[in-house]
Amino acid sequence: MRDADNPSQASLSDLVFSAIGDGIWDWNIKTNRVYRSPEWQKTLGAESIGRGGRFEEFSERLHPEDRDRAVRALNQAVKDGSRFSEEYRVRHEAGHYVWVHSRGQVIEWDETNTPKRMIGSIRDITPRKEAELALQASEKRFSDLASNIPGAIFQYIQYADGSNRVLYMSPGCENIWEISSESVVEDSSVLWGMIDEADLPGMHASVARSMQDFSPWDYVYRITTLSGKRKWLHGRGQPQPHTVGDAVVWNSLVLDVTERQELEHQLVEANKLDALGQLTGGIAHDFNNHLGVILGNLDLLSERALLQPDQARWLASAVHAAEASAELTADLLSFSRRRTLRPTQFKVDDALEDLHRMLRRTLPESIRIHCDFASRDALISTDRTQFETALLNLANNARDAMPDGGTLTLRSRAPKPRKKGQHRMVEISVMDTGLGMDEATLAQATEPFFTTKPPGKGSGLGLSSAYGFANQSKGDLVIDTEPGSGTSVKLRLPHSGEDPALEAAGTVVDIDEALSCAPDSVRVLLLEDNPALIQTTSEQLQLSGFKVTPVIDPETALAVIHSGDFRPDVVLADIVLGSRIDGIEIAQSAQTLGIPSVLMSGHPLQKSQASPASIPQGVRFVQKPFTRGEIINALCDAVQTCRVPVEG
Repeated sequence: MRDADNPSQASLSDLVFSAIGDGIWDWNIKTNRVYRSPEWQKTLGAESIGRGGRFEEFSERLHPEDRDRAVRALNQAVKDGSRFSEEYRVRHEAGHYVWVHSRGQVIEWDETNTPKRMIGSIRDITPRKEAELALQASEKRFSDLASNIPGAIFQYIQYADGSNRVLYMSPGCENIWEISSESVVEDSSVLWGMIDEADLPGMHASVARSMQDFSPWDYVYRITTLSGKRKWLHGRGQPQPHTVGDAVVWNSLVLDVTERQELEHQLVEANKLDALGQLTGGIAHDFNNHLGVILGNLDLLSERALLQPDQARWLASAVHAAEASAELTADLLSFSRRRTLRPTQFKVDDALEDLHRMLRRTLPESIRIHCDFASRDALISTDRTQFETALLNLANNARDAMPDGGTLTLRSRAPKPRKKGQHRMVEISVMDTGLGMDEATLAQATEPFFTTKPPGKGSGLGLSSAYGFANQSKGDLVIDTEPGSGTSVKLRLPHSGEDPALEAAGTVVDIDEALSCAPDSVRVLLLEDNPALIQTTSEQLQLSGFKVTPVIDPETALAVIHSGDFRPDVVLADIVLGSRIDGIEIAQSAQTLGIPSVLMSGHPLQKSQASPASIPQGVRFVQKPFTRGEIINALCDAVQTCRVPVEG
């Protein structure tokens, strides 16, 4: 056995191990003394200390985190004679730690087969270990980044023959494609299979273009996951040549941009509606004024002329065409959310019962009507006339989608909100078992003037005006359809309460009823800046018994109101007058003298330089073009309300 206190015995082996960069140690297990070679001392900067020493002097140098593991492994090797091989940190004489790889084995036993000598070596592996640890830290950082970054990071390779595969996919894959990253690496074709057919050619073209000129890959596309979810994805990648062959590798990132795409779509729709609203609102004033003149003169003609049957029919046809033109403008305003709504509160199921009764009389016998009302007396607050018109348009569309007959279902629900803080909505559905729509048709279904019906069979405004009404009422409209499986259109409107006192819905009486409540010789100050319309309206009111003072500019109207020579019973004024003074100021001025007012406009109320809230309390509003019955009713109501005596 080598004497651990006599280093001269180890000079040859020291030279050998020194040549290969290893230090040696020789442990006398019986005496617990360890011989350490010069290279061992050099490794730990311990040249100044002796080559011999107790085993504990060495074990005390081990890093606290490594000591138990290293000593335990050494004892196990002594016990069963196995090879000892461990990597651990040892304190350098300068105070820092170095990584060493130590190997050894028992080589001598005593007569009782008890281990008595073990030799081994150590090698300084600090540079290699630090590189490994740095790599591990880098891999952990990348793994943490890949696991937590939104979207999925992946490496994709495409070969010259067109074959391809995914080399790496981050765990974010599961959130996007609903499959594991391991599955994608094993078979990347599943990703291609999810891409929307309409986007597949563009995907292939974008990859080919990037592969050809090494330009960045950038493509937005749609997928349908295995569970049926539709998503928008945005993929970006930087190509680089592969080391083998003509293959190209992309380091890429894919993000789920479904929400962003939906918001962008909503923004585009909002801008489109705003542009249409500005256009429609801009022409509505003049167009409705012209229609007012036409309808007013037709009304005067029907009252004053003795018409032959053919002439009466021609006149009725002209009235119908003018009214249809007015409704066309109103439908466009409804689609662009500019139509004037007159909200009242009512029970949804009551309105649906009324619609059911009407449809029973108008739909062909080949169409069965099924009612499923379960909104539990839910109330909504909106324009009931527009609500019923929207549903009637939906029912007519359902009828036209079932030329050979089928079932039309009217359904109502008032489900509780799914999340806390959400507003409760009432859902009204109109469903048919008809032809259904494909994706291309559905994408255009709510566009104004889009129709699948033959020329002359539809304006293309029924669904679009219902869509506009839903949005203007702070709700939405959802269409679910498939070719050959029918269509379901769901109108969702805000629930307005459980059981408040219902407001009485506004009604429009006919001319005879309006005149029966009109005071004799009511004096009307009529303010309208359109010469043709002021003449027509003036003659209509005079025909009905009113005394009319027509005025074409607001300054004159103010002078008349405050002159004291003539006190009107009611003021009828246009809101938009092409002057710094508008109809609202005229109404406010009249109110100070106790004179009631009725305002009118060819613009929708929201675009008449006024909102419903800015119209003075107690002032009526009439939308142009109006019938004689509507304007008489408004004037009589204003005068009678003003003349009701106040108790006190």
